[in-house]
Parts: sequence; C-alpha cells; structure tokens
Amino acid sequence: SIADSTVVNNDNSEYWTSSGKDTTDKIFLLSLSEAGRYFSSDRERIARYDGEAVDWWLRSPGINDDHAAIVYNVGYFNSLGFSVDDRDVAVRPALWVNL
Repeated sequence: SIADSTVVNNDNSEYWTSSGKDTTDKIFLLSLSEAGRYFSSDRERIARYDGEAVDWWLRSPGINDDHAAIVYNVGYFNSLGFSVDDRDVAVRPALWVNL
C-alpha cells in the first residue's frame, strides 16, 4: 500500500547548493518546503524520541555538499544544515499510502 512518490529535489536557493536529481521513492525525507507545507507551525514540527524533542533531517541540501538542512528540536528550520555525518540528528521518514 506504500505508493511510489516522485520526489522533487530543489536546490538550496539561499546557498546555491545543488540538490541532485529528482527520484522516485516509497520512503523519503521531507524537503524544507514540504516540512513547511505539511506542518503549519513550529510546534507541529517538533519531533520526539523517548519523550525528548530532537533535531531531525530534511532532504534539502545545506550550505555545501557535506551538509543537509534540519528542523531544530523547537521546530525552527536550519537551511545552513548540519554535517551529514552528525549522529545526533533523528530521521523522520515520510511516505504516501494508497487507501
């Protein structure tokens, strides 16, 4: 029931970082624009793990090829991003389901 999704990967317009090609995936990370569209407030964007608010990855590129955008544990965006080898950032997968 998990649908194939065309995942559009937009460049980071603030830092002119390339995002790479669009893909077709079943499970993916949200982009900066999708996280803003599907969560209407900072409070809604807060993700929790073991009851604690955590930072989480977005698929949008950050300031360079080694960084990806995130959502801070308080729900704010960070388009500069964190280094992709940072192990203290959670993964919040997204998917579409055929009902």
